[in-house]
Amino acid sequence: MNAQIIQKFKDDFVSFIQSKIAEGDAIEMTYKWNVISSWKEHFILDYPLLEKSVEKALDSNYSRSLWDGEKYSIKSGILMLIQENPIFMESAFQNLFDESKDISMRFNRFLFHCDELLETITKRDDRINTHYQTDYSVSLFLALEYPEKYGLFRYETFGAYMKSIESRNIPVIQDKERHYK
Repeated sequence: MNAQIIQKFKDDFVSFIQSKIAEGDAIEMTYKWNVISSWKEHFILDYPLLEKSVEKALDSNYSRSLWDGEKYSIKSGILMLIQENPIFMESAFQNLFDESKDISMRFNRFLFHCDELLETITKRDDRINTHYQTDYSVSLFLALEYPEKYGLFRYETFGAYMKSIESRNIPVIQDKERHYK
């Protein structure tokens, strides 16, 4: 890694933010904070309330782009899974948010829970063949719950960044520990 390149990226980002503020365009960047605020205000990890709390927590007047909209999206998929078995999904979220466990295990376990419920749903209605949950959506839930610690997991962006800072050891896609380090 090249520390000078990292510092230049940091300086460029600060300049970008300052220019957005000076131009009066900062409001377009506030949707992320709006979404985090909504999550913090409405998300309740309690199975009888889980569906309504996730629905409210993933509602935004600014943007739905983080979860790809309302229909056929991360949000609609997670709501479908919660409707199927809210107790199971409460447990899935509890495991995901358990900081004492390995990050890769939490990602994999959450997605496994989603796959298990999808299998049950598909047996009833074979037209339903996806829950829209991926590494990205899992990282979204983590970033909403712990915004100071987690960002969105997009390997393509991370890999490009690692190349641009001249990292000699670019991690493989599965290396979530390194991504969050």
